Amino acid sequence: MKEFFILFKKLWNYFPKKIKFYYIFYMIVSIINVSIFIILPFLYGKIIDVIEKNQYNSHKIYLYVSLTILGYLSIKIMSLINIKVKESLIQMFNNKIYKSILLLNNKDYKDKESGYWMSILKNDMKQISVLFLDFLYTLPAEIFNAIAVFIILAYYSLTMSIIILISSILNILINLYREKNVIPYYNKAQEKYRHFYSILNTNLKGQKDIKYFNYYSKVSKEIIDNYNVYKNEFNKYKKRDFIISNTLNFINSISEILCTSIAFLLFIKGKYSFGTTILITQFLTIVSTKATYIYENIKWLQSFPNHMKKILYIFDKSKINLNKSYYEQKNEFKYINIDNISFKYKEKNIFKNFNLKINKGDKISIYGKSGVGKTTLINLILGILNPDSGKISIEKNVKIGVFSQDFYIFNRSIKDNILLSDMKVENEEIIKILKYCGLKTWFEKNNYNLDYTVGKSGNFLSGGEKMRVALARLIVYDPEVIILDEPLRGIDKSLKDELILFMKEYIKHKTVIIISHDKDVLSLGNKKIELNKKVLIGCDKNV
Repeated sequence: MKEFFILFKKLWNYFPKKIKFYYIFYMIVSIINVSIFIILPFLYGKIIDVIEKNQYNSHKIYLYVSLTILGYLSIKIMSLINIKVKESLIQMFNNKIYKSILLLNNKDYKDKESGYWMSILKNDMKQISVLFLDFLYTLPAEIFNAIAVFIILAYYSLTMSIIILISSILNILINLYREKNVIPYYNKAQEKYRHFYSILNTNLKGQKDIKYFNYYSKVSKEIIDNYNVYKNEFNKYKKRDFIISNTLNFINSISEILCTSIAFLLFIKGKYSFGTTILITQFLTIVSTKATYIYENIKWLQSFPNHMKKILYIFDKSKINLNKSYYEQKNEFKYINIDNISFKYKEKNIFKNFNLKINKGDKISIYGKSGVGKTTLINLILGILNPDSGKISIEKNVKIGVFSQDFYIFNRSIKDNILLSDMKVENEEIIKILKYCGLKTWFEKNNYNLDYTVGKSGNFLSGGEKMRVALARLIVYDPEVIILDEPLRGIDKSLKDELILFMKEYIKHKTVIIISHDKDVLSLGNKKIELNKKVLIGCDKNV
C-alpha cells in the first residue's frame, strides 16, 4: 500500500484546488456521518431497555429517527454531488492525458510497443477514473469507524476485543503476504495482456496482406498462443487470490460467531441487559462488515500502482519535453532562425551546416523531390526531431500550428474535437468559427448541436467536413506560425480551390511554412525553397 499512497500523492498534485477542497470536505463529512452511526446503536440499545421495562421515551425515539435520517441524507447528498465532480475530473484527466501524449516525442513512442499506448487509452484511463469514486474518500471514515467500534467493544468485553484484534492482525499479515506474493502475478498478467493486445492490433491493421498472402494459420496461432500465455498468468493470480479471499472470509466469520456467542452468554448470565446485548451484536456486525469492506478496497487498491505509473510516466515525460528544448527563446516573436544545423538519419546526411531565416510575416513554400528532407525540416522546427548540431532560435515561445492530411478526428463531440487546444472557448465563438470554416450548413442540418458525436475517425463526416473541422481546430489554437504540410493532397479540385481561397484570407497576417508538390498550394507562399537544388528562390539568402 505504501507504493499506492506515494503514487496517489503525485496524482493528487494534478487535482485543481477546488476539487482538492471538495474531497477533503467529503472526507470530513464521511467521518461525521460514521460518528452518527456509532451513536445510533447506543440509542437503539437504550430504547430496547426502556421498552423491556414497559416504559416509553418518545425523545430518544425521535432523536434516533432524526439522526438516522441525517446520517443517510448527508452521505447521499455528497454521493450525488460526487457524480458531477467525478465526471468533470475524469474529463479533465482524459484531456490532460491526450494532450500529454501529443507532447511526447518520437523516441518516447518508439521506446514502447504499440500495445502499450493502446492499453493506456483503453484500460489505464478507465482504471484511473475509478479513483474518483466515493469509496476512496470514505475509506478513512470507514477505518475510523472500525477503530472506534473496536475500542467500544474492548470496553464491554476484553475477550471479544482480543478475538477481534487477533482477527485483524491475521487480516493484515495475509494482506501483506498477498501484496508480496500474489499481486506480482496480477501485474505480470497485465503485461502479458498488453503484449497480446499489441500483436492483435498489429495483425488487425495488416489483415489485407494476411488475406492476400494466406497467413491466417500462422497469425491465428501467434494470437492464440499469446492469449493462452496471458490466460495462464491470470489464472495463477486468480487461484492464489481465491485461496486468500476465502481464508480471510473464514477468519472474519469465525471471529463474528465467537464474539456473538460470548455476548449472548453474558446476557443469559445477567451481566448485560437485552439492549446492551443488541448494541454489542450490532457493533460486531459493523466491525465484521467494515473489516471486509476495508480489506476488499485495500485489495483493490493494490492493483492500481501499475496503472498509475503509466499515467504519471506520460505526465512526467511530457513535462520533460516541454522544458527540454533545442530552441533559444527570446522576448518577442520576430523570426525563426535555423543556424548551422546538421542532422543524420541512418548515417545519411539529411542536413549539413544548414541555415535558414524565416521572418515574421514570411510565407515560405518548400518543394522538392520526395525524400530530400522537407518533412524532416518541419519536424526539426517543431522539435519532434532534434538537430545533431547547431540550433534553432525562436523569438519567444512561439505557438506553431500544423495543418496536414494526417489530422485525427476523435470519436467525441464536434465541440471536443475543435477545442483540443483551448477548452475555455465559449459556444458562441465555436459557432462563429464553424460558420467561418464553411460548416454552417452541416451545423444547421444537425440541429445546432455542438455535442454531436462525429463517430470513430469522424465516420459521420464527409472528407471535406473533416478538413474543415481540422481548420476550425487550428483557428481556435490561433498560432503565430502555421505549417501547411501537403494540406490538400488527394482532394477534388472544386474543394481544393475553395479551401485555397479560404487559406489565402486566413494566413494573410500569419507566418507560414508550406510543404507541397501542388503548384496551387505553393502559390500561397511569397518565397520559395527548392531543397533538392539547395537554392532559395525568391529570397536573398542561400540554403
